Amino acid sequence: MERSRDEKITPDVGREICQRRGIKVLMVSTIARLGRNYVITLEAVNSQSGEAVANQQTEAEGKEQVLKALGRATTAMREKLGESLASIRKFDAPIEQATTASLDAFKDYTIGVELWRKGQYAESIPALKRAIERDGEFALAYAQLGTAYRDIRSLSLGNQYLERAYQLRDRVSERERITISATYFRHISGQLDKRLEMTSLLTQTYPSDPYGYHLHGNTLMIAGQYEQAAEAYRTALRLDVDFVLPRANLALALIGLNRFDEAYDVIQEGIKRGRDTSGSTTRLYLIAFLKHDNELLERQVEWFTGKPEEYQIREFQARSFAFAGRRGEASKSFAQAAAMAQARGLLAEKARIMSNEANLSASFGMTHLAENQADSAFGDA
Repeated sequence: MERSRDEKITPDVGREICQRRGIKVLMVSTIARLGRNYVITLEAVNSQSGEAVANQQTEAEGKEQVLKALGRATTAMREKLGESLASIRKFDAPIEQATTASLDAFKDYTIGVELWRKGQYAESIPALKRAIERDGEFALAYAQLGTAYRDIRSLSLGNQYLERAYQLRDRVSERERITISATYFRHISGQLDKRLEMTSLLTQTYPSDPYGYHLHGNTLMIAGQYEQAAEAYRTALRLDVDFVLPRANLALALIGLNRFDEAYDVIQEGIKRGRDTSGSTTRLYLIAFLKHDNELLERQVEWFTGKPEEYQIREFQARSFAFAGRRGEASKSFAQAAAMAQARGLLAEKARIMSNEANLSASFGMTHLAENQADSAFGDA
């Protein structure tokens, strides 16, 4: 759609989005103030004809009751649209319990999620932190905050928030409970079989949720099932074309399948849509290295230079130097990457980089050097 990215989604624009994505019904909502109270209106509109097919209105006694009233209206609307009572009972949870009773916390959470979805992981953190400050039992905000910290490689802090989200998982809806559990099984407990069970269930139960397919693709990637992972990521992108994580990981799956040109096209499509991230750039570096394209390699290094994530490309350079037999340059780049990670306070990343250098040394038969490097990595961990 040739529209400004800052343009508001009006009902007409919403209908056009639904038509393009094959969505049958558009939900239009309004909240109007009436004295101290708020009137909440939900209307379901046929995306093709524009005709209203169902509507629901309710009133909240004060701002603090808005989310609770919205939850009641949503449940009533689901029944009007034909969802069975059994399904509603199974998947329903009061919004003030499943999310938060604080409207301000919910607003902050929504802002954080949108920034994260666009690949602005560091920028999403302040809003998500405000959300949990407003509501200390906001499970979804803890889960998203933990994921954001892990995405900027602050693994220990991210894991703390993910563990807290898992402790609060009984406060969320069924979909969020599955999502939080899947993330916990990957990053905290390492139970891949349980994670696969959760992400499979997520895609089967919520086939229109792009994040579910993204998580399932990650699970399949960990299991080495690149073809199936690529299909999961493609489905996520069909549902949300601007979701940057499945785009970057689709490229990685295609690289694993030796389909470099396809991977390159996937990343270029994202860049044309204004989704130029560190993840897409490291994928382009891999493609350039595997295709011996030095010009493309240098462009990716330039993209990272001066950015907070520069340590990532220095490690990539170190690996490529090592495989090219340029051990001196590799050692220098590993040292640069480790120092840059340390300067950002990412001690776990520093230890990981040093461990990877030790692994490479061992692979090349330099066992004594590898032992010394491993000792240094563990000493700094």
